[in-house]
Amino acid sequence: MGRLFGTDGIRGIANRDLSIQRSAQVGQALATVLRERLGEGKKPKVFIGKDTRLSSDMIEAALTAGLCAGGADCVSLGVVPTPAVACLTVAHQMDAGVMISASHNPFHFNGIKIFGPKGYKLTDREEAEIEDMILDDAIPMHKAEAGEIGRYSRREPPGVHAQVDALEDVDDDLAEGQGYNGQVVPLEPQGGHAHDKARSRRQDRSHRHGRHQPHRRGAF
Repeated sequence: MGRLFGTDGIRGIANRDLSIQRSAQVGQALATVLRERLGEGKKPKVFIGKDTRLSSDMIEAALTAGLCAGGADCVSLGVVPTPAVACLTVAHQMDAGVMISASHNPFHFNGIKIFGPKGYKLTDREEAEIEDMILDDAIPMHKAEAGEIGRYSRREPPGVHAQVDALEDVDDDLAEGQGYNGQVVPLEPQGGHAHDKARSRRQDRSHRHGRHQPHRRGAF
């Protein structure tokens, strides 16, 4: 393990070990490493995903600022599972993907996990380069000129609408009295993101059809 990177990224207590300053440093150092890999004149593109921890928004904002300061374009995926960031990074030919999460650790912890363009975590050498820039002030990070500062945008993760459609199909079948013969139907509402969209769409549909569908445990 490195000085900052553990076996699964950089982790620590949010706003203490993993402060906004450290998060911004990670972003700018990552942008520097990516620019060196891509060559002069090419702007890195980075996906950012996060979990639902209270500190995730704060860390995303700081990390994004650092990436943009280093000249990388950032696209926020919002709340997504960790594997989605790796898969989408490859599918959309991004230069890196970052997941803000501390997995099974208590809520006051958070972490930054970085995936390379092939969906795997960074090499030991790349992690060491990022650590060196953060921990040694003598090693400069790239500081983008005014015209090359990165841009930030948001993108709804592909697959959310498909999940919403699946949830609505099940709901329609139940409303029409079509059972599933005791079968269990597993659904993954993507950290609550698809759940919120499905519930909103269901309420709109209920109003249009004049049906009252009270919220109940397990419903959306």
